[in-house]
Amino acid sequence: MRTDLVPTIEFASVRLEIRREGDAASRSVERDVEDADDFLAGTRVAELQLDEPGAYSLTAQLLAPDGRRLAVRRAVVDVDADVAVTLLLTRSCIGVVCPSGDPLATECVGGRCVRPRCTDVSPDACGAGECTSDAECVPAQACAVGVCDGVGACVFGEQTGVCADEEWCHPDLGCMGAGPICAAGYGDCDGSDLNGCETPLDTDVDCGRCGAACAPANGTGECQGGDCVLLACDAGTNDCDGIASNGCETTGDCTCDAAMCTFMCSVACTAHCPAGSSCTLVCTPGQACSMTADMNAQVSLRCGGTNSSSFCGAPTCRYQCDVGCNCS
Repeated sequence: MRTDLVPTIEFASVRLEIRREGDAASRSVERDVEDADDFLAGTRVAELQLDEPGAYSLTAQLLAPDGRRLAVRRAVVDVDADVAVTLLLTRSCIGVVCPSGDPLATECVGGRCVRPRCTDVSPDACGAGECTSDAECVPAQACAVGVCDGVGACVFGEQTGVCADEEWCHPDLGCMGAGPICAAGYGDCDGSDLNGCETPLDTDVDCGRCGAACAPANGTGECQGGDCVLLACDAGTNDCDGIASNGCETTGDCTCDAAMCTFMCSVACTAHCPAGSSCTLVCTPGQACSMTADMNAQVSLRCGGTNSSSFCGAPTCRYQCDVGCNCS
């Protein structure tokens, strides 16, 4: 079996079930994983003696330390002699629902739906993969390294020497401590293994991460979906740079310059829009820009409290401010 999920941390045991196609009876094997197991390269889970040749269904499950089924994969293999089959269960398949499109593609490999006969002994059954070389498997974090499996799926392991000795590499999240892996929007802020990920990370006390208060300088903020959003500035101050993290950094009115008066939707979206908000500006030359309420509020802050108007000078939405100067 091969997987880029991390043994002893993300999964604690492996369960394998095998049955001959068409038969009701099945055999199963379960074993705990060990620190020495190298599941990224491939680890032998079971060696079975079958009574007769034919098509066999293999179902592999990875079980989390608390007994939850973390991943599952079924494969069909034709057996007429001794054969070694490596079942690949990839992290990218977590949350993927199959089939999607092809009704026979009921299994997932490398984040895409494939037919059950897709294995290392029948790679042609896998179709076009996501990679043909390791160079195409680019990890999201510096601590990870990508490898292209023989069926065209990217798997990600740990890059030696990046994480501290007591840490491990999550290819999507980076170096992790020994605590629990938390669902999006929650954190293990008290460090206790007894209550798991106990803290929601969408409050003004813990906004986006543990202990990150949403309290912008010289203004009022609110944590929205894990992002600290600046709602208003105190009297006599303004948010002229559009960066919520440093609050209302300017005393008095903003200086009206090119950077102040014109900025692209992508900049505003990255800097200001709370998670889950729509940041698309519908820009038709000669007409006003269509903006969400969140973006209107941020434009008003950037204009020093009053947003006079907006108009479209393709391809950029421009905002005309009314604070002692007229931007155009």
